[in-house]
Amino acid sequence: MIFWKRQSFFFVFLLGLVLGFLVLPVWGASNFVRVPLGNGASIEVPKNWVILSGNQRKTIDTFVKEKGYRQTESSLNFAANLYDDQGKTLALVNVWFYPDNPITQVEARQVTPADLKEIDVEMRKAAEAPLNAMGGRVLNWYASKMQVINGLYVLVQEHQHSGAGDTGITRVRRLRVWRSPRSFTVTLSYRERDAAMLLPIIDYMTKSLHQQ
Repeated sequence: MIFWKRQSFFFVFLLGLVLGFLVLPVWGASNFVRVPLGNGASIEVPKNWVILSGNQRKTIDTFVKEKGYRQTESSLNFAANLYDDQGKTLALVNVWFYPDNPITQVEARQVTPADLKEIDVEMRKAAEAPLNAMGGRVLNWYASKMQVINGLYVLVQEHQHSGAGDTGITRVRRLRVWRSPRSFTVTLSYRERDAAMLLPIIDYMTKSLHQQ
C-alpha cells in the first residue's frame, strides 16, 4: 500500500510537471506579442496593454498588426500601459536608448560587487530627485545584480516608491543593457497591491528581453 501511494504521488507529480511545460508556452504565445524596440532589441508585451499612438489609445496587438511596428531611433523608443477599470495605471513598460553610453558587454561582464554598490548609490540619487519633486519617495531600494538574459549581461535593479495622492506603492524593475553604441534601459513597474496578478507578467516580460 505504501509503495502504491508513493507510485501514485510520483505519477501525479510527473503529470503536473508535464502539463506545466505544455501550458506555459501556449499561455505565453496566446497572450503576448513580441515588440521590436529598435537597435535589434525586442520584448514580449501582453496584447491587452495600451500604447498611445497619434493621440489614440490602441492595444499592443492592434498596433503591431496595423503598423508592423517599426520604431524610429529616438531616445524614448517604446512605452505602453495597462489600465484598471477606472483608467488608472496598473503597470507600465518603457524603453530608452542611450547611444552615447560607452560601456560594452565585455565591461558589463567584469562588473564587481564593489562596482554594484557604487552604481546603486548613483542610481538611487537619480531616482529620488524626480520622485521627491512629485511628492513621492523611495521606500525600499534593493541591491542591483548582474543577470544573464538570453545571452545579454543585464544590470537588474528594483525599488519600491510611494506616489502622490492615492496612487499607493509602486514596484519598479529596471533592466539596463550596456552594449555601446546600442545600450538601452527597460523600465517595468506595477502597482504593488496587485502583485499577485502582475508579478508573473513582469517576470515573463523580463525573461523575454532579447537583442540581436
